[in-house]
This record gives sequence, structure tokens and C-alpha cells, in this order.
Amino acid sequence: MRRRRQNQLLLLSLLLLIPLLVLFYLAIGKDLLACEETDDVVVAKLSAVEEENRSLKKQLRFNSLRGNYTIGGDGSFIGENDISKCEVIHVAVVCAGYNSSRSVVTLIKSILFYRKNPLHFHFIADLSAHLVLQTLFETWFVPGVEKSFYLAENVKAEVSWIPNKHYSGVYGLMKLTLPKFLPSWLSKVIVLDTDVTFASDIAELWKIFHKLSDRKAIGLVENQSDWYLGKLWKGHVPWPALGRGYNTGVILLDLAKLRERNWMQMWRTVAEKELVTMLATSLADQDIFNAVLKQHPYLLHELPCAWNIQLSENTRSQICYGEVSDLKVIHWNAPQKLKVKNKHVDMEFFRNLFLTFIEYDGNLLRRELFYCNNEKREKYQSQLTAIDEEDPCYDFRRARVVVHRTHLYYIDYEYEPTLDGTDVTLVAHLTMDRLQMVEAICKHWEGPVSDRHSWKNVKSSLRLNAK
Repeated sequence: MRRRRQNQLLLLSLLLLIPLLVLFYLAIGKDLLACEETDDVVVAKLSAVEEENRSLKKQLRFNSLRGNYTIGGDGSFIGENDISKCEVIHVAVVCAGYNSSRSVVTLIKSILFYRKNPLHFHFIADLSAHLVLQTLFETWFVPGVEKSFYLAENVKAEVSWIPNKHYSGVYGLMKLTLPKFLPSWLSKVIVLDTDVTFASDIAELWKIFHKLSDRKAIGLVENQSDWYLGKLWKGHVPWPALGRGYNTGVILLDLAKLRERNWMQMWRTVAEKELVTMLATSLADQDIFNAVLKQHPYLLHELPCAWNIQLSENTRSQICYGEVSDLKVIHWNAPQKLKVKNKHVDMEFFRNLFLTFIEYDGNLLRRELFYCNNEKREKYQSQLTAIDEEDPCYDFRRARVVVHRTHLYYIDYEYEPTLDGTDVTLVAHLTMDRLQMVEAICKHWEGPVSDRHSWKNVKSSLRLNAK
């Protein structure tokens, strides 16, 4: 601290001294300048002095207001609470099944819409979600986005012993295992539920990791209902929690700190103890996270409530925002999702915001991060630009190169092939306006159906998500 103050005083002294030296130099050397130097040389020297003065002012300002800082690749100052333009933001999501895969696409669209940094998604996924999302990302071809997959089957053994009443089943407990199953080189990650929607740049949330000082390793927003207060109905006994408890739809996890504290053993010990009396979890991983934080409150960093606006039946999330600009993340944390009703909240506004991203053309999110290298994207663009637009066959040649975003198994299905392998599949390729005809045919067709639709906007999601 003392050394920093000395540096600041030195910079301040230089800042005051340079203008005085310039005036003194001009006062005594006016005749000499007129004889020995041209006006252009004088102007150049003055400009150099002014530029140096501005640089010193900027450096002094950052030292006094920010404390420590580094210099970015473009020469700009990066304060201790800032992130560089090309710093990769890591996001973890548990995703299982075809319906969940459809929901996570809306989440990804909302993140991509606002983001300015490269992203790396880490998916704990079952086989069906892995296939859908792998194909989607490979054909979406979004610059500055990487993905990794971790098979959910390898995680199940760690949590399948826990009875869970929540509709998410065993997958709703897998976030507890992330410090173990995510790669050891990954030190921090933002963990998200599939039913959240971003309304701001995810980099703002990533910056909050700088505030997880000392032993704080888990960032959460306070629960916005009375669930953990035990007041929702007579005889309701929730799992133990600090105050109102905390919602795990949005989590900052400092993986390095949790590994140092043997997180896997920590939560398992707490869960085993509480299950003796509670018998099962009601809110999946959220119950266990809260029970752990009740016993180890030093791990908790409370996030501003706007980072998880919870839209359940009993929420009072309206206290978190006064206007649209206050919204950060919207969380549809009720089983009814878009159909949820709450007299305290303008649900129609939030539905419209959510549906905006469902309808949004994902191809528009293929925009470049110009200040970060992306060799794959450059190769793809070079193939397109190499085609002669005057060529009579331009459309055909371009169609051979263009990669169309593909979402496999858009609707959940169950199919058991016949033992003799003689099933007949109804195959169709149609536009959106013919979809109702397929629905009518399906009432009479009992065999498998494979339809291929070409859409700019996935408007059918409006109906599917409303169900």
C-alpha cells in the first residue's frame, strides 16, 4: 500500500511538472527556436508532450481508482475487476433428453445475443442430448464458441443414491459433481439451468468472480419465494438453509477452491446426515447446496438478485427490478414454465421476452468477434468468397459450401422397432405451413415418422414450449 501511494505521488508530480517545463522552455527559448527549428518541429514536440501528459493522466487515474491493472493486447488498461476482450468464459449446463435440448438452445441464443467474449460450453449430457447438441454446434458454426461433452452415465453413480422428488430426476443432482468431472485445468465456471434466459452480457456475471475473495467459492442469488421459510403450507418442512435459502439456477463455482476443500466429501457428508430425517430432496441439488451452506456459510457469496429473476408461482421477484434495464437473467423455475401464474409479476412481459429468443434467427448470431482469432470461421468465409458471383451456377456452388444449422430430434419421441425389422417409415420434407397436415396424419399413422423442416425461425417452439 505504501509503495502504491509513493508511485501515485511520483506520477502526480510528473503530471504537474511537465506543463511547467514546457512553458519555461518556450519562454526562454523562443528566439532559439525561431532560429534553429521550424514551426512544424515545435508543433510536433508540443504534440508529443501533450500525448505523454494524457498517458500519465490515464495511468494515474487507473492507479488511484482501480488499484492493480494490466495492459491488454490492444494497449488498453485492464483493471483488476475487468476481463480482456478475448478471455474465454466457461459455462456448464446439465442437459438430458430431447425436450431439454430444445430448451437449452433458447438459453444459448440469449447468451450469444449479448456476449462480446469467446465462450466454452461444458455439457453434462445423456446420449440423446449429446447427439442433438453436437450436431447443432457443428452446423451452427458460431465464431468464438467451443463445446465439451461429458457423458451423464459416468456421473449417475455419484448421485443416484439420493432419493429425489423433483421432476428433474437424477439429472437435477448432477451439478453437485462438477468440481470432480470438469477438467482439472478449469478453475471457475458459470453453472446454468436450461430454463434460464439472459437479458445482459454474461461477461458482467463472469466479472463477479473477482469478488469471491478468501474462502468464498459459491455465488448464488437468494431464493425469491418463502419455500425455505416453511410458510407455504401447513406442515411444510424444508431442508435447512440460511435465511430464505438460495436458488441454484445460476451459480458461480470457484472449482479450484472447492477441490482444495474436498467438496465431494463435504456435500456427501451433509446429504447423508440430512437424509436421515428428510428422506428425500424436494428441489434436487438446491436442497443439498443450501444444507452445505448452512453448515459452511463462509463458502457463500451472495449475488445481486437481478442475476436470477425467479418466476415461480410464489415468487416475489418484482422487488429485484424497477425497469427493464435492471434485468440480467430470467429463470422459469416452475414446473409449468411459460404457463406459470403469479399475481405479483407481469408474466406476459417475461413470456414475450422469452419468445423473442425462440423466434430469433440463429444464423444472425454467427457474427464475428473481430478482435479474436478464429481460424475455422476464416476458412469457411474464404470458401464462400472464392465463389464467383457472376457464375451462372453461383447459387448451386454456394449451396454446396453453406452449412445449415441442424437441430435433430426436435420433438421428443419414443420408438421401439419391430422384432422382424419390417417397419415402414413415413418420410416427408415440408415447410412450416404444412405442419398441421403432419399432425393430422399422425392420428392415423402408427409407424415411425421422419419429417425434415426448413425454417429461418423456429416458430413451432411457441406451441411446443407452451404445452
